[in-house]
Parts: sequence; C-alpha cells; structure tokens
Amino acid sequence: MTDYPLILGIDGGGTKCKAVLFCAEQQKIIATGIAGPANPVHGIEAAQAAIISAAQSALHQANLPRSQLANLVVGAGLAGVNLPKYFAIMQDWAHPFQDFHLTTDLHTACYGAHNALHGSAIIIGTGSCGVSLIDDQTLMFGGHGFGLGDKGSGAWIGLTAVQHVLEAFDGIAAPTQLSELILNKLNVSDPYAIIERLTKAPPAAYGQLAPLVFQAATLDDAVAQSILRDGGHYISALARKLLATNPPRLSILGGLAHLMQDWLDQDIREKTLPALGQPTDGCILFAQHKLKQR
Repeated sequence: MTDYPLILGIDGGGTKCKAVLFCAEQQKIIATGIAGPANPVHGIEAAQAAIISAAQSALHQANLPRSQLANLVVGAGLAGVNLPKYFAIMQDWAHPFQDFHLTTDLHTACYGAHNALHGSAIIIGTGSCGVSLIDDQTLMFGGHGFGLGDKGSGAWIGLTAVQHVLEAFDGIAAPTQLSELILNKLNVSDPYAIIERLTKAPPAAYGQLAPLVFQAATLDDAVAQSILRDGGHYISALARKLLATNPPRLSILGGLAHLMQDWLDQDIREKTLPALGQPTDGCILFAQHKLKQR
C-alpha cells in the first residue's frame, strides 16, 4: 500500500482538526483522525500540533507506523490562513510530511461541496465566511474573525447570547429561557462568574453555547429568535454577494449550516444546493490537483 501515494486531507478549524487518509491505489479513504483546534490565529504551535496529532491518529487507525508521516502528501485547508501573515507562517513550517499544500478551509470546503475547483460556498461553524471560486479568481467576503465579524456563526451567536444574559443581570433586558439555559450550561449564577469564565475564552467556547440559542428559539424565546433572525439576514446578504458572481453552484456548509437554514431568507433557501462532498473531500481534491501540477 505504501508504494502508492498516500494523501492526507486536513480540515483544520477553530474547534477541531480532522484528518482523512486517502489511498490512491484503492481510491478511497482508509482512515480518519481527530485532534484539537487548528486555527493558527489562535495559536500557531497548537495548530501545528493538532495537525500532526490528527495525522498520527489516522495512521494508527490504518495500522501504519508514525514514520509514514514522511511519505504523506498533505492537502490542508486551515481556518485563519486567509490572513497573509498566518499563511506565510504555516507555509514556512518545518513540517514532518513529504509535501504540505496549504490553502484556506473555505477553499477546500468549496472544492468538496462542488467536487470541483470552482463554485461558491458559505461556511457557518465557529466562524463564518463566504468564498467564490470562478475561473481561477477568488473572492472572499466576511471571515473577519471573532470579535470583529463572523456574524451568524456559532461564536457570534454564543457571544450575543451571553451579552443578553449580562444585560439581564443589569436590569437593562428581561431574563428569558435563554438566560437560564446559558447560566446552567456555564454553571454560574452571577455576572462576575461569567466574566471570569469567558473574558479570555477562545471563540470555540462561545460556539459551544450556540446550540442553546437554537434550543431556546424552538421554545419561542423572543431573544433567541431575534439573535438567529439577525444572523440569518447577514448570511442571506452574504449569499447574495456570492450569487452576484454567477457561480455554477452555491452551498452553505459547516456545523451550523443545517440549523441556520430555517433562519435564512426564503429566496436564499431556494437558491442553495446541497453539498456533493465534505471539506475533507476538498482537501484530497486539492492535493491531487497539486500532484498533477508537478
């Protein structure tokens, strides 16, 4: 098996890093591995360690030794490397692989969604961003990062919910079922405990609170519904920007994509198409494309 190219697809986001091991001889994925966050913006060494850990886990599942890292051709789509500084850092990384082909997680998610190197996609996960890949031209919208943008994302939804809880403590807003769900999840009972818990928390910590907002919305919580409606309008506006580039297909992807569907504008729900594959499929496609260019 090892006489044939082994391609490792790396989908590295703000919450986890997933590796898939593709055997060219068998033309299929033979193993997977999962590790922690791999967004270099939130820790370069941690991102690199997560990539290696996920790769080693995939090798272990395939009953291959760790020494096989040196034979892997990697196609990596990472969150955060849309910022030139972090792309350069990861590109210059003294990695343990045979080859390390790097692009953004948006690109590889879009490749996987359309099983091609062109199309448009919006990712809604810990963060949010849109990309259009048309005739070798790339246009990106959003993706400004936690605290500055990423509206409609898990981190943004969680942060907005926490802000409401704090306003309720101050008597500026009325507490709702959402407040109770957030407080129970954090296991706190006063605003100071929330501040101590979350002031320096990474985006993923806020993203973990997002499901509670969707839960509260199903219980007719007006605040939760308002948060999701606001996020849905933003994602819909993002989709219109992408559709203006006349892509052959537009898909909405990511861990929260299915939950946000009901909060998108009707015209956008009608114009989006299901993804044909996973982001990791896009990572494999990207690596194969780079191999053909040799």
